[in-house]
Amino acid sequence: MSSHPKSMPSEPVADYQYPVSECRAGNRENLETFRGKRQEWLLWMDGSAPHSIWPQIRQMLWDDVLFRTINDLREEATARPTPSVGFNGPALRLFQAGFLATQVMAIRRLTDDRKDVLSLRRLIKEIEKRRKIMTREVYVSHDGLPYDFESVRLAGHVAHGPGYRCVPPTGTDAWIAASDTHEVFDRLSGIQPRDRSRDDLIRPEWFVRLGDQIKPCDSVRTFANKFIAHAADPVSRGGLSSEETNITLERLRQAQKAIYQVASFICGQLLQGARHSATDIPLFDPLEHLEKSWHLPDQRDLAGDFWNQHFKAVESLAGESCWPEATSTLDV
Repeated sequence: MSSHPKSMPSEPVADYQYPVSECRAGNRENLETFRGKRQEWLLWMDGSAPHSIWPQIRQMLWDDVLFRTINDLREEATARPTPSVGFNGPALRLFQAGFLATQVMAIRRLTDDRKDVLSLRRLIKEIEKRRKIMTREVYVSHDGLPYDFESVRLAGHVAHGPGYRCVPPTGTDAWIAASDTHEVFDRLSGIQPRDRSRDDLIRPEWFVRLGDQIKPCDSVRTFANKFIAHAADPVSRGGLSSEETNITLERLRQAQKAIYQVASFICGQLLQGARHSATDIPLFDPLEHLEKSWHLPDQRDLAGDFWNQHFKAVESLAGESCWPEATSTLDV
């Protein structure tokens, strides 16, 4: 059984409902460019690529829930010891080390600033670099919504009477959705409704804010670089702060929170993509068999046999050498 629930089927990442010809945007060239880049960015977020951003976030948070559950059980057992409950120390150390390594490496990947990776930092920079194509006009009208929603509202009242309330959620008659989208862009652009223009842009400060939001992850990234991904020498480790040499569960939670919130803002507010929960709802019992022993009551000796077998295999490595065999032609 998989250790992580499969995501429920979802709608295509950026499957536009309306062709460009039905979108009421004056600058068609800019509209097509924006639609293409938005689709690319949403695929970075939640596409089928193995390293797209949302699957990494969901796996990171799923692992966190599982680890904390086991860790809480361990603490309960320590606080109230009984003969029938216990945790094997070496196995627990391996479990903890694996959790720490996968968490800090996930945070490192998701906040990487290289130009050849899928990460939140790269995505923020990519969107900022193309900020000028994301005008108010294309933000509102890129998939059929009317830019001038007030005219559509008034026309609907004339056609159907003042009490008419059946407004579609999409398309050129969806004036309520268009009005709501304008209001979101008002906050992104810092423009008051009375001063709206089709060429309004998102304020650059938003990208600075998003970058600052994930700065708490930097010390975790340093830890991952110095102690997990690489074996830093004493000189390289010199001058590191306590936060860069020590990781706590609370600091992991703060980094996770920053990553999730920034990803949600990019996907939901900037790109108007689907909303994402923090992790998937399991379609199975993730705690199944947790109450069971790892071996049958009469197999304690078998566990010892397995240990001895694998221990001897590792010990035998000491009897091997890099010296060439006698038949080797290598000069010595």
